[in-house]
Amino acid sequence: MTLGSMLEQAKADLGQLLQFGVWLVALIVLFVVEPPPLSRTSGTPAFVHAAGFVAAIVIALLLVATRKAGRRPTALWWAALTVLAASVAMFFTYLSLTAAWTCDYDGNGPVVIGGELLAEAKREMQYLGQSGCAAMIADSAGRTEELWPRSELVFRQLALAGCFMATVLGFAAAAVLAIEAMRLATPGSPAGGVP
Repeated sequence: MTLGSMLEQAKADLGQLLQFGVWLVALIVLFVVEPPPLSRTSGTPAFVHAAGFVAAIVIALLLVATRKAGRRPTALWWAALTVLAASVAMFFTYLSLTAAWTCDYDGNGPVVIGGELLAEAKREMQYLGQSGCAAMIADSAGRTEELWPRSELVFRQLALAGCFMATVLGFAAAAVLAIEAMRLATPGSPAGGVP
């Protein structure tokens, strides 16, 4: 084995290692970071963990698909840029929705809030003369279901979780595609996979 072939093999191995690292970081983020809860008393919904598992499969399939892409690094670059642009847009959508649909009332992180107060909650807040989500949530001891319709809270939590997962998956996909495009664009690299 010549020095040149050993260097080429090292480059190919580094590409695989980088792609695996991206996959691992994306999985860790999806399993460690959770969407804002409905209230302080609610646990993490099962769909969050199920979606993380599905995301792991999607990322693994992406790794395999990029290895089968063939000799077209230019197409992979365009795909990586397109996915990156969509991920940036999704990231800012997530930030915007988080700012609009959550409230930090006790310093322990945000909880999901609704848009229209329940009738009973509206009367109580008018009686108490309070406004602002933090004061209302504190008065209800963190039970947001007493203030806003549960269906609205669940919808907003699902939308936030979906935006977050799409953002993480998008950034991971863009990184995997870019790494594969670099690997294929390297002179002398094996196209279509590592030997």
